[in-house]
Amino acid sequence: HILRAWDDNVCDKVRVAGTDEVSKTKAAELQATCKAELRDLMRASDIEQFEQLKVKLLRTWRESHPGFVKYFETEWLVKRTPTMWANPFRTHAHFGIDTNNLIEGWHGNLKVNYLGFIRLQRADHVVQVLVREVFPDFYRELVQCKLGIRIPHLCLQERQARKKAYALSYAELGVMVTNLYGETFEVKSASDPTLSHTVQADVGTCTCPVFESTSLICKHLFICSGATGLPVFRLRRNVQDTAISNAEDQAPAATTEYLPVDAEAAIASEEAERERLVNQQKRDHYTACGSEIERLIRAYDALGTDSTILGTSRATFEHLQAEITAARRTAEGIRCGEQGDSG
Repeated sequence: HILRAWDDNVCDKVRVAGTDEVSKTKAAELQATCKAELRDLMRASDIEQFEQLKVKLLRTWRESHPGFVKYFETEWLVKRTPTMWANPFRTHAHFGIDTNNLIEGWHGNLKVNYLGFIRLQRADHVVQVLVREVFPDFYRELVQCKLGIRIPHLCLQERQARKKAYALSYAELGVMVTNLYGETFEVKSASDPTLSHTVQADVGTCTCPVFESTSLICKHLFICSGATGLPVFRLRRNVQDTAISNAEDQAPAATTEYLPVDAEAAIASEEAERERLVNQQKRDHYTACGSEIERLIRAYDALGTDSTILGTSRATFEHLQAEITAARRTAEGIRCGEQGDSG
């Protein structure tokens, strides 16, 4: 919305006298230059660079297009201070989200997949859909991500960080990663070997500026995952570390060993057994769902008499329809998820 407002006002206030093609071409070039400078100003890396770009912008356009400069100073330096729209002032964790596109996309998902394009929704029905369908879906996905069954979606910054980390060889990872104690690691910076960051693998945090400002999975977390074998999406606390967590206040001396070979084999065996149990539980649940569907069909057929239908309240049928619809949408969602993963 900010960029759209800037573009509209630049096209309105940055003009060249004349209606011939030369004047139009020159005006278009000036407008493109002004828009690029505004975007550079918004995306400045730090406050110092922001101030330099701001001074340059105002000095460049003040004499030739004072109307645009007055608009920018009034609307975006006084009424809306740079702390509201410039990247250097975004000190909170924003998870790499710069627009409201995710919210708009979720609103579309809610209207289409949950509310079924019904425009006139009763408030109690919407609340019921949120409580009985939306919240369980969110919670199910969260649990699946925590257990490593589902891989969370990565944004562009996280995919770029993963690509850089996975491009390193195992020998390079061994030089860059040092185990301090427990599941706390020191990861050297690839650009500056004298600089290092601390990664808490058990809670998935890093002390680098990128993680602290955005809370996105940074390159150092992916590097630590590649060197230790700990899944970056399900970094868990070791059982022995949990048992002696009270004694970890006094950190032992630093070591370059991650885990003994037998310990790694034990962890791999434990993970394989856990995955086998989870898969068996999923098969059991699928079989149980089939049995419940057969029982539902028999019970539904038994309702098909006029006396039963007329003697049952409308609210009861609405509740039954909502339950069946929720089950059907869950099954369709699982199928769509499999097709998306296979693609």
